[in-house]
Amino acid sequence: MRSFTPVLALLMRLCLSGVQSFPAQAAMPQGPAAATPQRSPFEAVPEPPGSRPAKVSGPTIVGIEFRGATRFPPSALGVLIASRAGGPLDIESLRNDALFLNRTGRFSYVAWELEDSRSGPVVRFVVVERPVIQAIELRGSDIVTLPEILERFALRKVHLRVEALFQLDELERAAATLQELVAERGRRPIAVSPLVKPIWPASGVQNWPPPAVKIVFQAEAPQ
Repeated sequence: MRSFTPVLALLMRLCLSGVQSFPAQAAMPQGPAAATPQRSPFEAVPEPPGSRPAKVSGPTIVGIEFRGATRFPPSALGVLIASRAGGPLDIESLRNDALFLNRTGRFSYVAWELEDSRSGPVVRFVVVERPVIQAIELRGSDIVTLPEILERFALRKVHLRVEALFQLDELERAAATLQELVAERGRRPIAVSPLVKPIWPASGVQNWPPPAVKIVFQAEAPQ
């Protein structure tokens, strides 16, 4: 019987010659360097110096004043603004404060100014209060009464009534509304023109604007 040992040896040499060899993995270094722990992916990475913008803060406000307000105490006006004594001075905030005070409808004029003191800046809001309407009259016609006038004002959403703050831009709408009411009751065209009369305090001091006004609507036939 023929022996296959040489043939098998030859086949094994051919198979081993086709196997690629890879270098063994380098051993981990031993010593202090190997003991360094790996950084956790959840650990906050410190930001490089100068990457965050510096916070800008102005000088501290040492006081806030309100000039021209007589019917509204400073404590009531102070809660309406964002600026505070002891807080930082910010010009944009002061502009927004003045705008908000004007939007309350209590004042016809609002401005702000700064005054330097030894302790720091003092903010002063200068306001002009709107006069209070003390009376409303219609002259030249007696076909409508004051309650009827006020009822028509409310229907047309004219913000003009006794004990309310006077608003100049409401006069034209009030005159047109009153002219409409008078024309409905009369037989001929009627023109109505408004007149604002100041009412000064009993002390006789006449500082404009007056604390109160009387509004007189004059009705007459057009020429």
